[in-house]
Amino acid sequence: MSASIRRALLLFASLLALLTAFTPGSSNAQYPTPIGSITPTGPTTVEAESVIQIVCTLLDTNGDAVPNQPVIFRIDENPGTANLLNASPLTDADGNGFADLYVGNTPGQVTVSCELGDMAAQYTVQVLPQPSFASAVPPALPPAQDVAGTSIKPLTNFLSGIPGLSGISTDLAVIMTNLLLALLALTTLLVAATVFNATVEGNSAEMTGMLKAFPSRVGPLAGVAGLIATGGPRISGLPARIMPFFVLALTATIYATLDPNFGWNNQTLVLVLALVAGLAMVTFLYEGGQVLWSSRRYKTPGSVKMFPIAIAISIICVVLAKLTNMHPGVVFGFAMAAAIAPNAILGKRERGLIVAVPLLGLLLVSILAFLLIDPLRDFGRDHPGTWGMLPETIAVAVFVGGAQSTLLVLIPLRFNDGEDVWQWNKLIWLALAVPATFAFIHVMLNDEDIAELAKQNDSLTLLALCIGALLLSVAFWGYFRLREKRRARAVG
Repeated sequence: MSASIRRALLLFASLLALLTAFTPGSSNAQYPTPIGSITPTGPTTVEAESVIQIVCTLLDTNGDAVPNQPVIFRIDENPGTANLLNASPLTDADGNGFADLYVGNTPGQVTVSCELGDMAAQYTVQVLPQPSFASAVPPALPPAQDVAGTSIKPLTNFLSGIPGLSGISTDLAVIMTNLLLALLALTTLLVAATVFNATVEGNSAEMTGMLKAFPSRVGPLAGVAGLIATGGPRISGLPARIMPFFVLALTATIYATLDPNFGWNNQTLVLVLALVAGLAMVTFLYEGGQVLWSSRRYKTPGSVKMFPIAIAISIICVVLAKLTNMHPGVVFGFAMAAAIAPNAILGKRERGLIVAVPLLGLLLVSILAFLLIDPLRDFGRDHPGTWGMLPETIAVAVFVGGAQSTLLVLIPLRFNDGEDVWQWNKLIWLALAVPATFAFIHVMLNDEDIAELAKQNDSLTLLALCIGALLLSVAFWGYFRLREKRRARAVG
């Protein structure tokens, strides 16, 4: 085992021991308490043409709130045109899931059920006729005000659960917990990358021979590696000017399937448009920034090329999010890739700057998008309806895609851009990676201190994925180590 691998593993073990030491009750971990009740509430009587909010509360058998559960709302009895406009993707920290119900224009009884697995409960509201003078007034959505103890919310999608500045925790214990989680996640990824890179470097000749023999062994699958290396297959039949929009739209549509309300409706259309805008902005800020910096600073030509393999990556990300139930999932924000011409004058510093400068710009724009979430969310509340949520969703998409993509790009794996920054200046790498990882965890995953960390499934899922990456890299190293021992025995 090389010295770099030993140092990396020692660092990982030290940080893991630190986290364990500060986690109370770590030796007494328990399975989640079973869900005990599901209770829908809302107004009992409303006038026709109203929009009300239904709150579905989940409690476990101990009477405690059950967060991060996908409650399904369904209309069971409909006298006319009642319709569910939207629903929150997961229950919040108080165990509440929300759905906005348009009761329609027909008096009668509307019954809605909320379900989770085999559990279900019904809620009923009586729809009254509007006063006679109402016909002279054009129907409009009611203002955002309290209605029988609940408040009307704007339409939502799977990105709406991302809080703005006013919604994140300012508790010092939570901040320190998330900083520790960020350092642990980064350390795990660094160790995994170190083991992987050392294995590639120490067995490069053997791996080259294996790759040369690859076509004869797998036959029709031989082109897969080449497709990945070139960014995927060419999609014939589409004009060159249409291709970028096609890849962006298809990639955004795949990510939109993370939304529980995905379907042929205006809400999904707005979500797809917002994701297209977010993906386009993230792609051109980073990939276009690399081309701009290399061509202007170092007179090295480059271009932004199509990256159809991003479609396959989006499918993998969606499947991973659904398997792990992580919210909001992983949105890898690049649908194109920068191609920089080879240039002998580009040393470690130059290659590092080509990556670091656009990443810094992307990170700053992501922070700006995050700061805009609250005012744009207020705009959506003031302009209820499907299209009122578009500006907010674009801001969230830019923030989520930018923060997550910065983190993924910075992983210093061989052949990944992050290795150029790591090899050039490790302090610069940390200055980019720590804020991006902290923002991802603090805003999207965890709002509890270390004493309650075991209840945060998303945070534990992130750590499990990082440790999984480490185990894969160790297995990769072990495979070549075993081959080396077998050759030594054969020679001996």
